[in-house]
Amino acid sequence: MALVQPQIGDLLIFKGYLLNPYGRVAIISKVTDHHIEIIQQNPGPFTTSRVTYRNTTNQA
Repeated sequence: MALVQPQIGDLLIFKGYLLNPYGRVAIISKVTDHHIEIIQQNPGPFTTSRVTYRNTTNQA
């Protein structure tokens, strides 16, 4: 669980895996109480460059 709320412009660095051995970089582009949107580079063949995830930093 994150101790600090993510901010727009924060970077996420993902390590590589079988289908994308080089990993990828993402930038947080939007933050709400319930969701985080990222824009990512090298997402691989099964996702898009813009993705929204559930924001769990506000939960106890």
